[in-house]
Amino acid sequence: MAGLTAARALAEFFEHVVVLETDALPKEAAHRPGTPQSSHIHALLAGGLQALRRPFPGFEESLSQAGAVRLRMGYDDRIERPGYDPFPQRDLGISRCSAP
Repeated sequence: MAGLTAARALAEFFEHVVVLETDALPKEAAHRPGTPQSSHIHALLAGGLQALRRPFPGFEESLSQAGAVRLRMGYDDRIERPGYDPFPQRDLGISRCSAP
């Protein structure tokens, strides 16, 4: 994701941009040996989502079509810390996307 985002930013200034990938890309979404962290749940925080909307129009819709789930921060998740019993659930008005 970071390599493709960097390539998109560079594409405005260079005629050709090449992204090198060590793993063979599967035809469908799948875990790859070169990304050992790919097998756990990921969330794209609100700031990252906002930053990716600009260079990639339709990015959020593409995530939804690929199976990403929109989460409302403070409501669709539970935050627990010692002594806070847990934090009260409330919609903070901040959305993020999560994908399995």
